[in-house]
Amino acid sequence: DVLLLRRDEALSASTLRGLELARGLRSGRLLRRSYTFATDPAALARAPPHPRGTIPFFTLKRPLRLGEERRLSLFEPRWLALLDALAAANAPAETPAPNAASDDPSRLINVSFGCVFALNRVHTPAGPADAGRVAEAEAEA
Repeated sequence: DVLLLRRDEALSASTLRGLELARGLRSGRLLRRSYTFATDPAALARAPPHPRGTIPFFTLKRPLRLGEERRLSLFEPRWLALLDALAAANAPAETPAPNAASDDPSRLINVSFGCVFALNRVHTPAGPADAGRVAEAEAEA
C-alpha cells in the first residue's frame, strides 16, 4: 500500500484514491450502488416513476453544505425526464398532458429530491449502443 509520488503524480494520486475507496468499501464506511438507465429520451419518458416511499436523487462531485444553494446544469435526457416526472406528479389532476417541467417550471416548486455526494462515479455502456448506460457510485454509508 506504499506508493512513492515521484514521476507521475497524477497516476500515483489516482492509485492512492483507488486504494482508499477499496479500503472504505471493505470496511463498510462506503457504499457502492450500481444502476442501469436508458439514454433514449423516448424510453426515459416511458419509464415508470420512482417507487413510492423513495426520493429521487442527483449525484454531486463535491459536497453540498448545509443551506448552500447550487445551480444544477441538467442537460442529460435522464435528468430532464426525472424533472418532467416530478412536474407531472405535482401537476393538478385536471392538467392535460404534456406535463413537462419546461411547460410550467412552477410545477417543480416544493417537490422533493435528494443530492448525494458521490466520492466516485463511473458510467459505462450497458451493451449495444441503444441499451443505455450502467452507473456505479460510491458514497459514505
